[in-house]
Amino acid sequence: MKQLIVLGASGSIGKQTVSIVQKYPQTFSIIGVSVHTSIAYLQQLITTFPSIRYVCVGHERDSMILSKKYPN
Repeated sequence: MKQLIVLGASGSIGKQTVSIVQKYPQTFSIIGVSVHTSIAYLQQLITTFPSIRYVCVGHERDSMILSKKYPN
């Protein structure tokens, strides 16, 4: 299985990559994502892909909120 980190996951190429991973879960796994300000979409990804361990966001305040909601 290939483990992926999707940079710019909320952009068009990032969303296409996520779609491919959903189509081929035996082949790919997402372990990290980055988004700039699409926090709602990021939360959806975290829920959909429990394999995500690494997250990067554009603003520190978003990081603080997410770290409280998702302490792991």
